[in-house]
Amino acid sequence: MKIKTLSILILILVNFQFVFSLSQDSYLSFKAKKGDKLDKILRFYHLPVTKDTKQKFAELNKKKIEEDFQLLYGVKYFLPIYIVESQNLTKFLKDKVPNEDLKVLKQRILNYTKLLRKQGVAVPKSTFLIPYNYLSAQVQTVPKEEKKEVVSKVENVKSKENFKLFKPYYGKKYQKVKVKSRILKNCAFYLVSGHGGPDPGAIGYFEGKELDEDEYAYDITLRLARHLEENGATVYMITIDTVDGIRDDKFLETSNREVFYGGVTIPLNQKERLQTCADIVNKLYKSNRNKKKHNISINIHLDSRSETEKVDVFFYYQEQSPTSKQIAITLQKTLEEQYEKHQPGRGYSGTVETRNLFMLKNSLPPTVYIELGNIRNRSNQYRFIDNTNREALAKWLCLGLINFIKDQQNKK
Repeated sequence: MKIKTLSILILILVNFQFVFSLSQDSYLSFKAKKGDKLDKILRFYHLPVTKDTKQKFAELNKKKIEEDFQLLYGVKYFLPIYIVESQNLTKFLKDKVPNEDLKVLKQRILNYTKLLRKQGVAVPKSTFLIPYNYLSAQVQTVPKEEKKEVVSKVENVKSKENFKLFKPYYGKKYQKVKVKSRILKNCAFYLVSGHGGPDPGAIGYFEGKELDEDEYAYDITLRLARHLEENGATVYMITIDTVDGIRDDKFLETSNREVFYGGVTIPLNQKERLQTCADIVNKLYKSNRNKKKHNISINIHLDSRSETEKVDVFFYYQEQSPTSKQIAITLQKTLEEQYEKHQPGRGYSGTVETRNLFMLKNSLPPTVYIELGNIRNRSNQYRFIDNTNREALAKWLCLGLINFIKDQQNKK
């Protein structure tokens, strides 16, 4: 009888502990592998790489991390990402955000959960993942831009009245732009630097430092924008960081604060992100096509291949656009000439071809998609980490666009 009573008590205790554990805030976890670094982990899970995030991570993992947030191999760590049962989502959020924002926030959470599942993260069935920052004070009211993000429409977005969001921000050192020529006065350029916001893009490593595609693509795109303006062009930076201007550092510090032109939030979902980007480019193009003779969109990326594969800058064009193809050919030819001029005998193997890419298919103005090199290849990495090389790439691309415009003028 005593044994039976004891068994019942144990069963009650176990059930109580199980119910109790479900009532607590659960967090997503991961096991650290060799070489894992906290910044890389945070970016993989699309968390802001900030002091606040690291502090919350430290609070969840007391005595598990060393100085400077070094991770220990084989140790299980908790991330500031809540795991909430589907049926408990509304109750979980109700006392944390205003009722009028619940629908929008739920959609963001759904998109985020789908994104991590797509990345291969083991998300328990019938649960949602909620990054801590979705519930922080600064996003509790869910900005209007994010409400528009859910339906991927930008025509009616009311952007913040921030001048920096409408004009390329070059930073204090490079802010003053002196117009040297008017060769591009009849041109509008829509410059899209790859990734940004929640997506760092391809990642490489150099001397133990992480190189993120979005940061280096952005710096080179900014430099290109400045050179275009120096030659009289109207320039729109479609991806914008209101803090980072042109940087001469070897290693560019990463952030996820980038937004789209006008202050539009960059969505987590890739398809939605690309659609929003294309919508913005197309809206600007429609407003300028009768004002500017030449409207051109340039997409700038860094590729990710095997570490042993060295590549030159190469170009993709829109299959149905002869103008796009001619721009790509002119850019490729210009870079070939510049390499021969500055590095005789080096050779240049950059290619021009078409490809079925979203931004090429869905952008209305003639568009060229540029891959600047392999972010994982040591030789190519010098092309990015040396600021003089970044500057040279921007100058040569600008020269290529000028050459294209001159060719068009000569055809008259």
